[in-house]
Amino acid sequence: MSSENTNYGTGSLQSNITGVQNTAIGYCALQNNTTGQTNTTIGAFSSLSNNDGISNIAVGTNSLLLNVSGSYNTALGTAALLNNTENSNVAVGSNAMELNVNGNSNTFVGTQSFYNNESGSKNTGIGYQTLFNNNNNNNSAIGFQAGFSDYEGRNNTYVGYNTGQLDNDLNIYNHSTAIGSDSIIRSSYQVVLGTTMDTVFIPGNLEISGNFIGLTGITGYTGPTGYTGPAGYTGPTGYTGPTGYTGPTGYTGPTGYTGYTGYTGPTGPAGDFSLTGNNYGDYIFWVGGNTGWTVGDTQISLGANSGKNNQNVSAIAIGNSAGKTDQGTGSIAIGAEAGNTNQDYGSIGIGSYAGYDNQGYYSIAIGNEAGYSNQSPNAIAIGNQAGYYEQSNNSIAIGHFAGMTGIGQKSVAIGNNSGLNDITGSNNTYLGSLTGTNNSNQTYNNSTAIGYGATIDSSNQIVLGTTSEQVNIPGNFYLGGSTTLNFTNLDTTGAQTVDLTFPFQYTAYVIETGNNQGTVQIPGSSNNIAQCAGCLLYFVSYFNSSGSTVGVYIQSKDSSNVIWVNGASNATNSIQIGNNSSLSTNGIMMFCDGTYWFVIG
Repeated sequence: MSSENTNYGTGSLQSNITGVQNTAIGYCALQNNTTGQTNTTIGAFSSLSNNDGISNIAVGTNSLLLNVSGSYNTALGTAALLNNTENSNVAVGSNAMELNVNGNSNTFVGTQSFYNNESGSKNTGIGYQTLFNNNNNNNSAIGFQAGFSDYEGRNNTYVGYNTGQLDNDLNIYNHSTAIGSDSIIRSSYQVVLGTTMDTVFIPGNLEISGNFIGLTGITGYTGPTGYTGPAGYTGPTGYTGPTGYTGPTGYTGPTGYTGYTGYTGPTGPAGDFSLTGNNYGDYIFWVGGNTGWTVGDTQISLGANSGKNNQNVSAIAIGNSAGKTDQGTGSIAIGAEAGNTNQDYGSIGIGSYAGYDNQGYYSIAIGNEAGYSNQSPNAIAIGNQAGYYEQSNNSIAIGHFAGMTGIGQKSVAIGNNSGLNDITGSNNTYLGSLTGTNNSNQTYNNSTAIGYGATIDSSNQIVLGTTSEQVNIPGNFYLGGSTTLNFTNLDTTGAQTVDLTFPFQYTAYVIETGNNQGTVQIPGSSNNIAQCAGCLLYFVSYFNSSGSTVGVYIQSKDSSNVIWVNGASNATNSIQIGNNSSLSTNGIMMFCDGTYWFVIG
């Protein structure tokens, strides 16, 4: 066996030839390893099949059992990553990613999470059975059974209990996002907020860069069902052939005789080993020099150079050079070079090079090179190279490369490559693969990006999806601030905007049409809003020889009464953009209950 390896348990590291800096604890742990190095395995049959894979961490019976050449994986839990053969996966929880074979760069925390995946890559999940059936790429799921019903979708994001998609395995939806308990996506390129039972409330302002689509009208009644034709007759049942006979059982041969037991040799002389433990469970380990063997009690170090220099009480270091220098009180380092230098008190580093240098107090780093350098106090990084460099205090980065380049304080990044370009911002939230900011040279704070590829471009902003997706709200919608609708590419004069300020009493509406601008006032309490109860309102535009005039058209619910607030006499129920009458968009429609106006289309 090569030098700098540590093993304990029958069959552990049994086949090793040139592999170095491995730690194997448990029956048959790393049994078939020959050239692999810097692996750390704890538990019966953990990484049993590993041959030349490097820098893997397997803790739990049968964890990484069939991995042969895959490297940089972290499996914590019974049968976690049991069938894995690929690289850079993190699975935490019993049976997490158990059937994964060819998928790489996935991060999952939760029992049976991503269980049935075989080849999907760059996915992230947190919670019991998240993305349980999925077998594709770039999905993110947070919550109990989130994404459970998504079988083949890609680039989807699920946030909340039992979020998923319609029709289970019958349809494949991509680039969609479901937010809120039980919310369901029903098509690709869709963002769904809640269910029909929920009310979506936006306390601040709302800006819409795409089209604003109103409610669908009432569906007409269904006609009567046609009669069912007569059932066809059942054909005759074929006869069952005769059962073949069972041949005779062969006889059992005689049992051979047992040979004589050899004699017991003489007892050897007593050795000079005289170490005595102080507590139940104390162990001995080698420190070299004049000391040789010594008793370990208040701290644990297993592996070459683990806990070598100034390991404090209640600290645990398992793996080559884990917790090597100045490991703090109560800290845990498992994996080659994990918590190597200045791992502060109460921190956890699990994975090769996890929390390698200057890991802050009470911080957590799980995965190959997670929280690698200068991870700040109370930060959490789970995933291959998650929170890799200067992760700020109280921030969370979960997923392959999540928050890799220094996510700001109290920020959250969940998903493959989430938190892109955010280096100095604070209090930001990124949910979904490739979410981030649009500019690494700008500092944005208090903003949120949700959905695959969503990016923020200012502070105090919430972005749902990208320009490719449609936002769907099955339930009620309430807005506490104002909203801006930006209609783009409708006219050669550039973008036009419609600014609506809520609530609708004493409210001015501005519509920019080409180079002309008009201002209108809808009825508030000061001018008898009650007369508009049950009325529908349309924004309209009228053209004459002098250009465009903006107006508002209000029609009573029964169409018997017309109220003009401001405008021209022959207006229509559409907004005409610019001076080209062939370019138009559907009118914005509103409804009045006698007290407030509500946007319905």
